Amino acid sequence: MKVEMNIGRYIKNIGKDDLILDNGSCIQVVTQNGAFGEYGYAPLMMSKKLFNELRKVHFIFLDVEKTKKENEPYNTPWLYYFRFDIDLMIESGGYKVVK
Repeated sequence: MKVEMNIGRYIKNIGKDDLILDNGSCIQVVTQNGAFGEYGYAPLMMSKKLFNELRKVHFIFLDVEKTKKENEPYNTPWLYYFRFDIDLMIESGGYKVVK
């Protein structure tokens, strides 16, 4: 199951396998395409406001395993990966369900 979601100026179908990367500088949905540029499609950028709203209502959660794995080469963790809780988003009734 996927939900239709407005991220920036795009309407995207978001599923359980989609990942959000917070690197401290910007927030990206790395599994979705955003703007087309000189070198192809860039990852989809998410506003900090939307990110914080989704966290507040628990529609996204920290992917502990992925975060730990990606931060292994560094002394301090600075990359944080999040996943969407699609079931909770559907339950809330605020998102259109797409198959």
